[in-house]
Amino acid sequence: MNKKENLFIKNKNIELIMLYFKYRNIFDIGYQPYKVFKNIIIFVTGITTKTYIRNLFETLLAREVFHLKYRYGSRFYIFNPYNCEVNQLNNTIDFD
Repeated sequence: MNKKENLFIKNKNIELIMLYFKYRNIFDIGYQPYKVFKNIIIFVTGITTKTYIRNLFETLLAREVFHLKYRYGSRFYIFNPYNCEVNQLNNTIDFD
């Protein structure tokens, strides 16, 4: 594959992720650690390469689709393509 094909595939994956996140209203789950979004991206794309998944996530961060907040030294992200004001950090999902 050449660079154009790789870029095309990456953009298609980004579009697929955005479409799924909007369809499932991922905004409503609030601030979550990276691992939650990583697992959703793996589910949607079927790609298990950790570096590629992180690259997709970093691309979404660069497009300002995710917003970042720190809590107790940890990073929490929210999918917010609508640029709504969100001030809460207490609705995190914990499976422990």
